[in-house]
Amino acid sequence: MLPDFLGEFRPQLENYKLDYLKLGAQPLGASAPTALTQSKLLGQPYLPAGTPYPHDKLGQPIILLAQINFAGAPALPPYPTAGILQLFVSPTEWCDIDDYCVLFHPDTSAGAQIDFSFLTPTSTPTPQLAGSTR
Repeated sequence: MLPDFLGEFRPQLENYKLDYLKLGAQPLGASAPTALTQSKLLGQPYLPAGTPYPHDKLGQPIILLAQINFAGAPALPPYPTAGILQLFVSPTEWCDIDDYCVLFHPDTSAGAQIDFSFLTPTSTPTPQLAGSTR
């Protein structure tokens, strides 16, 4: 997948090649909500009971941009094979690179928070993620 104009540099660029996880998303609609521990874009996150919900600099709850459950993703050493990685961003200042939160929950067997009534409902469907290793 290297562009033709970079072909002469292929041997040098191969030294920097990294494995990656390619994700695809499909909208599920309101009739098929995702589980809290499921990989997703947007929606309600998995948070162990007692874990504070992330907030932005202004004290407002930030939104889940992406959640990846490594247990459901193809293995990609040296990344974990279990646990949930999450990226939260500000709903109003999402372009502010300093206003975000990254969480990793290695154990998902703990009881989860289920009350997210403080979040503003969104009409955006929650896409389910599917992954493949490259």
